[in-house]
Amino acid sequence: MSQPPLSQARFWSEGSQGRFFPVALGEGLGLSPSGEITPLDSGVAAKDLPLLILPAPDESGTCAVALVSEICDQPISRNGVSLSAGIHLLASKDRMNLGEKTFWVSAFASPEETVYDPAVHGEDVFCFRTKARLTRRDAIVICPCKMIYKASAWATGVACHNCHFDPSQPAWEPPAPRERNLLDAFIDFARNR
Repeated sequence: MSQPPLSQARFWSEGSQGRFFPVALGEGLGLSPSGEITPLDSGVAAKDLPLLILPAPDESGTCAVALVSEICDQPISRNGVSLSAGIHLLASKDRMNLGEKTFWVSAFASPEETVYDPAVHGEDVFCFRTKARLTRRDAIVICPCKMIYKASAWATGVACHNCHFDPSQPAWEPPAPRERNLLDAFIDFARNR
């Protein structure tokens, strides 16, 4: 089963009680040594930030890049592996740690709703699901994998036959924090022995 192409990247920051909330990636984000998030279009000098996250979605699964500065005095890791200064590709569902702060990067695809225009979409085009010939001004949906469907065929809610993108599935979110009660109880038990 192939992955659907990724059209947008999303950045997740840790909020209260360990829950994560999405932050618009926009043109990119910078993270200060304390983990404060700064949009790159806010006028802050990027050279003064230890970690930059830039959107870079492509068909290979990369959704962003991390630029780790040499000035960083905090440990930076991706999925538990330390990162050195330089450029690092980030895939969807990668976990980033800057010191004690945790961040996630994810990607999501979104279909495009439009009307069929032979000058734009090509002559003699057929709906990928129904195989019906498209006519000028038909309402269509273009899947992230670029397959074209009649809007009525897409509305059936069946996943794309080409890339298996399913518009009815919720977008991915970082996992909820795990309860540490058992581990904490075990540590307390071991200390008191």
